[in-house]
Amino acid sequence: MNSVLVLHGPNLNMLGEREPQFYGNLTLAEINQRLLEAGQVLGLEVRPFQSNSEGALIDALGVPLAATSANISGGRDPANADEVRAQLEGRIPLILDGGATRGNVPSTVVDVTTHPPKILRVGVITVEEIERVVGQVG
Repeated sequence: MNSVLVLHGPNLNMLGEREPQFYGNLTLAEINQRLLEAGQVLGLEVRPFQSNSEGALIDALGVPLAATSANISGGRDPANADEVRAQLEGRIPLILDGGATRGNVPSTVVDVTTHPPKILRVGVITVEEIERVVGQVG
């Protein structure tokens, strides 16, 4: 049976309770029940998960999450959500704030479409740490 993970983000546990005039009267439990019933009809295992922590949502995926750098090309590399907001507010619909990068250093960017992989920007994850996982990089 195929499985579908449904991630409910921060504050969705308040559905049906907070501002129902805007968000409706259905609770998250009722929405999940409808998802489970639809899954049964379609022959799918539906696994709803809600957390108010973005980190817990990413952990629930069970696989690494790849994301682009959150800056304007050629702009300063942000190390926290406030710096991302300063550059991109009004241009993107959402910022997931997982806290500042380690040491307030931006992310490391690796091109894995080449062999060997190529470091495009050295950041918080060192070349040595990457090479321990993927072998020698270019």
